[in-house]
Amino acid sequence: MSDIENKLNIAIIGAGWFGCHIASELLNEKNKYNVHLFEKENDIFLGASGNNQNRLHLGYHYPRSYITRVQSKKCFKEFVKKYPNFSNKISNNIYAIADDSNNITDFETYIQILKATGLKYKIIKPNKFGLKNIVGAIKTDERKINTFDIKKFFKKKLKKNLFLNRKIKVIKRIKNYFLIKKKKYDYVINCTWQQSFSNKKWNLHYEPCISLTYKIKRKHPAITIMDGPFITIYPWEKNEFNAYSVKNSRITSTKNINKANKILKQFSIKEKYSRKKNIEKEIIKFYPNFKKFFMFKKFSMCVRTIINTKFHSRECKLDENHRFISILSGKVDHIFYATKKIKECLKKS
Repeated sequence: MSDIENKLNIAIIGAGWFGCHIASELLNEKNKYNVHLFEKENDIFLGASGNNQNRLHLGYHYPRSYITRVQSKKCFKEFVKKYPNFSNKISNNIYAIADDSNNITDFETYIQILKATGLKYKIIKPNKFGLKNIVGAIKTDERKINTFDIKKFFKKKLKKNLFLNRKIKVIKRIKNYFLIKKKKYDYVINCTWQQSFSNKKWNLHYEPCISLTYKIKRKHPAITIMDGPFITIYPWEKNEFNAYSVKNSRITSTKNINKANKILKQFSIKEKYSRKKNIEKEIIKFYPNFKKFFMFKKFSMCVRTIINTKFHSRECKLDENHRFISILSGKVDHIFYATKKIKECLKKS
């Protein structure tokens, strides 16, 4: 225990979804923890947390990973209960299985997987929504995360515990505590998506990615084309959608985070527009009316961290090494799985 009111001193590195939520939850237990949240940038959510598709996952996206589906289904319910004002229903949220040689899972198998996981759906006619080259489609109840609003919430709640522009370069382990910027901590929780102080136990890969944001003047369905290197167009902020391509949004894959960041910084305007052209070509293959409704606004860039697995798992992982807790973020709603595991670790003290 720390010597300040017998509380544990905890340092959390990285103020994205996982860092902010975990800090918030630990601070709710006022008599147990002193929490400092360090962020290298001048604001929170400037990495992948603020540059993803704002999808609150239920599990439909991962037919080949049972553990990702189960974590998503359970944590989805916890997210909606905990943060009722920070996500919205999408009236038409469509998952469609492509009629394409690159497809991995056929529609019948996909439906059986959803049934086995207890995920609800409604089979729809793809042409009703202007989709082509599709063998089957469903409508689901996944939600859109209100990232802008949750940022304001966290910045207000964590104001006294959040330290911006604080890049942590060195963590010294001294007996049973850690020294960070001359202050002692009983635990360190790494919420940087393993982009700092990475865990060598995991076969990590870093992917510099680009996605596209579009303006739209009318209500529009969310569309996800499965199950292979296809595309998603998903609600972003008000009157905006984000477009992402499995094939063309991922610039490269490397095991070196410094190389990934360098590639992202050096990615030229010419290269960005080349990717845009290819992504739009992919979308139009399945949704010919895309350019009729969408007007390009901006590019979004980030580095993703993944473990390459046979089943394309995007589960949340945790590892504790003598009070240094490493988190490999899964999907946004997996923050609840991570927090539960962290509290189990802290109870050992």
